[in-house]
Amino acid sequence: MNTKQAALFVVSAPTGAGKTTVVNEFFKKCPLLVNRVITYTTRPQTPGEINGKDYFFISLADFEQKQKQGFFLETTVYDDFLYGSPRSILDDMASGTSFIMITDRPGALHIKKLVPQAITIWLTVSHVQTLFDRLTSRHRETDQRLQERIALAQEEYKSELLHKNFTYYIINDDVRLAIDSLENIVKSTLHD
Repeated sequence: MNTKQAALFVVSAPTGAGKTTVVNEFFKKCPLLVNRVITYTTRPQTPGEINGKDYFFISLADFEQKQKQGFFLETTVYDDFLYGSPRSILDDMASGTSFIMITDRPGALHIKKLVPQAITIWLTVSHVQTLFDRLTSRHRETDQRLQERIALAQEEYKSELLHKNFTYYIINDDVRLAIDSLENIVKSTLHD
């Protein structure tokens, strides 16, 4: 029986802050330190994403069926799409497996209620303009969709500034420093 205390690291950020990039690069640097929670989503797969590695891309009907079956630990609607984290991570944690999960701010706060020992990490930037610049430079959305995402990013950024809810805060103005900060948080937590 594994006596190691498992940890759940929940990384959240305003849209455009780079949470997926930082977590992906962290796993390249530290592939064996923790496991990644692969989230289920109804959103379309974007170029470069791998089903089963980045997300499980499923239909709305499949998502709703899993929801009815109690498959998900938590679900959230983000940017008009459904996202859900598998409940099975709780069994894996009971066996000593630690995880990193990426979710939106409401999802992170909900996970913290369900798993009080979860370590929540807010990844942000020094200036809200950086979020706009990053979202604009992606060239992935229509102008209307881009404006919606910018408005969402601004709302998330300001909301966390006003109501601080996370265990740790990482500024992602330099991705290498942000990855190092995430690595330090994970290593110090697991080795305590």
